[in-house]
Formats: sequence, structure tokens, C-alpha cells
Amino acid sequence: MQFLIIILYILILTLLGFVFGFGLSFFSSIFVVEEDDSLKSKIYKILPQVNCGGCGYPGCLAYATAIEDKNENISLCAPGGEEVINDISIITDRKNDGKTVKKVARVFCSGDDLSTKKDFELDVADDCFTVYAIRNGDRLCKFACVARGNCVKICSVNAITINSLSKVIVDENLCISCEKCTKVCPTNAIRMVPINGGYYVACSSYDKGTIVRKNCKKGCIGCEICVKFLKDENRLVIDNNLAVVKYNNKNDLSETATKCPVKAITPIV
Repeated sequence: MQFLIIILYILILTLLGFVFGFGLSFFSSIFVVEEDDSLKSKIYKILPQVNCGGCGYPGCLAYATAIEDKNENISLCAPGGEEVINDISIITDRKNDGKTVKKVARVFCSGDDLSTKKDFELDVADDCFTVYAIRNGDRLCKFACVARGNCVKICSVNAITINSLSKVIVDENLCISCEKCTKVCPTNAIRMVPINGGYYVACSSYDKGTIVRKNCKKGCIGCEICVKFLKDENRLVIDNNLAVVKYNNKNDLSETATKCPVKAITPIV
């Protein structure tokens, strides 16, 4: 009797398997999805599909659609870089209609807990705008990075970290140039620079040198030593007490950087 029950169970399971298999085959033939061979689909497959929004569209599919339907600029994908732009150029038969030099986010502030004096203590807040709303931040330098991690939270590729001294660091090898971090910094301390630009001035303070010295050991004091040494206003200037690197040319700043008394002229890479 027990043997017959086992045989019955096997027959029932076999029958169910046959029924389900037939059902899956039947419905798959009805609801078959034809592969999209449109130009939009081809462009989308080329794009990195990180959906960062750096191109101005909500995602890679929206950007691909805009290229096909609106004749949008094909060089807006910063994460994809030159390789992706060239591939899109080939399948669309359009020339690269923009610059393809990769940009990387850099923190225009060298201050940390050791070098920058505090205006007040506030350890509980973990939002930059919340801290900035109180006397423009807890550091005496009101141009400084607030270092509460808004940029870290919004970075989709984990390219940004904060070290133990409350200094924000961007890994240029991971940065995809989406610029999201620049939009969540209340002091505008994070900006994009050409990755092949050589150097930038890691300071944002427009205060006079005497005030900068009191507030931060690493801030630019506007002493003009670097400008007078280089003598190239198309590469390096003093603007409102602050040294500013321009990217109109690639004049080497390595020796000029050594002349800076506070070492604010910093390599991009």
C-alpha cells in the first residue's frame, strides 16, 4: 500500500512538472519581448549607466533618448569620458561636439582639526547645512569646508571620504565627474578642475593674510610670492587676497608650488 502511495506521488509531481513547463512555454511565447534595436538603445548600452545626472538628464536612458530625439550634445557624459563619446560618435555619425577632458572634484580647503581653529564646538550635527546655519560653520574660517559629510553621502561611487582629522578627501581614480558633491557644499569648497590641470590652490578664503594666519595654518595669505615667481597671469593670479590657478595653459607649477610659504598650491593628482 505504501509503495502505491509513493508511485502516486511521483506521478502527480511528474504531471505537475509537465503542466507548469507547458504553461511557462505557452506564456513566454505570448509575452515575448523583442530586442530593441533602436539608436537610443544602442547609445544606452554604450553609456556607463551610473545614472549620475551629470549630463543634465535624470539618467542614462533619458540622455540616450535626448541624443536621438533632440540631437543633444554627445559629449555630456563625464563618467564615460572620451572612450564613450567616441563610441557614440561612431554609431551616430556625429563629431565630438564638446571638450572631453575629464574633470575631478577637489576640495578647495586644506583645513583640518589640527590646522584650523574652531569658532564653537558642535559635535552632534551630521549635516553641513545645519552646521553652516549657525554662524556660517563651526570653524573660524567661514570659507572652510564644513566637513559633515554631505558630499560623502551623495557620492554614488564612494569616491569621497573624511579622515580622522575631519578633512574631506576625493579619490580621483573613483570620481566620475558627476558634480553632485559641488551642489551640496554650503561654502562652495568643492569644485571641479581638469584632471590634467597640474595644480590648484587648496584654499577658498578671501580674508586678508593677517586674518587667515589667525584662523588657519594652511590657508593662502595672498602674499603674491607665487605670482611674482611665475610671472604668468594666464596661469596664476591673485584675486581678492587669494591665489587662483587658471587652466588656459599648462605652464608647470611644480617649482612655483615650492615657493608657497603655507604649501597651499597643491597637485590635482
